[in-house]
Amino acid sequence: EVGRGDATRDVRRRAMEAYKVHPLVLVEISDYFTRTKMNIDPPEAEPDRLIGCLLGTQTPREVEINSSFECLYARPDGANGAIELDWKFLSEQKDRYKQTHAKLEIVGWYSTGEALDPVVDVAVTRALASRGVAESPVFMLYDPYLNDKKAEAYERAKQAASSAGGGGGSGGNSGGGGGGDDAAVGP
Repeated sequence: EVGRGDATRDVRRRAMEAYKVHPLVLVEISDYFTRTKMNIDPPEAEPDRLIGCLLGTQTPREVEINSSFECLYARPDGANGAIELDWKFLSEQKDRYKQTHAKLEIVGWYSTGEALDPVVDVAVTRALASRGVAESPVFMLYDPYLNDKKAEAYERAKQAASSAGGGGGSGGNSGGGGGGDDAAVGP
């Protein structure tokens, strides 16, 4: 665990002071979820997790998220729930968005769901960082069924701990997991 009580809140406060999410982003994710759900057979079935990239700007203390786009992925056989992003599709989408939104960068990614999935969430965050898609990717979990707090933003504990002046953590405060420095630090 990164810390307990006041220490956890202190690490989060120093790590990222603000996540600003433009309402359009929530509409885009909701639209993606609705379109996917409408095309499922049988209609009462639930769609698999939906994943996409978040576009915006990022400073050491603030992430502003202005837009998003969906990402394609596959679940390889025997991968214990892990996923493989379609990197070619992601690159094409990124290039397409750069033509109309030149100042926006990929600042992270989102997923739909009710809870964190440590296997997938840590792996996708690591992959985006290691491939240079996003330097310090943030993760937004979007629950399409909640009426109040639909989304939560997370960042890697490595950045949170270093921003707080040291101390390496593992684990997260919101059930995020994985090992080492890549655990989620949540809202």
